[in-house]
Amino acid sequence: MNEIEFLKRYRAEKIMLQKYADYACNIVTSSIISKLQIDSSKFFKVPISFRLKGEDSLIQKAFYRGKTYKDPYSDITDKIGGRIVVLLEEQASSVCNIIETLSEFVFSKDRDFDKEREKQPEFFSYQSHHYIIRNKEDLQLDEIIITSNRPIELQIRALLQHAYSELTHDTIYKPNTAASPEVRRYVAKSIALIEITDQLFTQVNNSLKHNANLFGKIITELASLFPYDIKLNIDKRLCDYLLDAYLPEIEIFNIITVKKFVQQYEFVFDKIRQRSSSRYLYQQPLILFIYWIVSIKRKIAKSKWPLDYKELEEIFVDLGYSFDKS
Repeated sequence: MNEIEFLKRYRAEKIMLQKYADYACNIVTSSIISKLQIDSSKFFKVPISFRLKGEDSLIQKAFYRGKTYKDPYSDITDKIGGRIVVLLEEQASSVCNIIETLSEFVFSKDRDFDKEREKQPEFFSYQSHHYIIRNKEDLQLDEIIITSNRPIELQIRALLQHAYSELTHDTIYKPNTAASPEVRRYVAKSIALIEITDQLFTQVNNSLKHNANLFGKIITELASLFPYDIKLNIDKRLCDYLLDAYLPEIEIFNIITVKKFVQQYEFVFDKIRQRSSSRYLYQQPLILFIYWIVSIKRKIAKSKWPLDYKELEEIFVDLGYSFDKS
């Protein structure tokens, strides 16, 4: 097959390939969203795209890159290329797990950089999960038939890996490019830094998840103590903001001690009830936490208070404490 024949066949199949690309993109995207229960606008750092390879790039790969294809048209597996970019490598791994369970496709892993790192732990190189997925059965999309076993190359990357790839892949790793040893050294350093940064980002992300889960539990427990006639209007951002200000004190938080506090200071709910109709802060379950923290650690409650002092002073007075002397 020569170049003219190659292009003629590719152009004849473009409509079919685009239909297949759109189908695969929808299946992959919806599966990730449903199985991971994520907000796609936040989880995917670059919109998912399944695109047809450009004609010039395809011809170069088939005839001018030293590839020894027996049948260039059939052997090239990335006439359709898909790309998924998430924030962290652990999220990329979760996406990989889903790709490997899709019932509509069979898969092979073209590159697995986790295994490459295990084989050469001292070597830092191009990072990305590369899959080839193929439809198990013939598909009919509108009036177009997609025969089975059509390949799509799918790359799954963390955001830093994606930035690295955008910078280097076409200029460092293509055989027609001669990068200097110095440039290659810089590239190796950047990959090492990416790995370290991803590990640190993952630790931060896990810590934030832990706090978010803990904050949610505290808010729910506090809300359960409120009488039915006090209407709550929970603002999670405001509650999280207040809890974050008292993060070390959360370690001693126990809903049982708060219950005992409420039993001892029953009038607190009367104060909350009186003010909740016109005061936003008193519609939040965290107002009970503030009363409690003032009762046991007045100096800390005052020193870490992130809002207007007038709000806190009122709580001090309710509990019979002098705000100025605390």
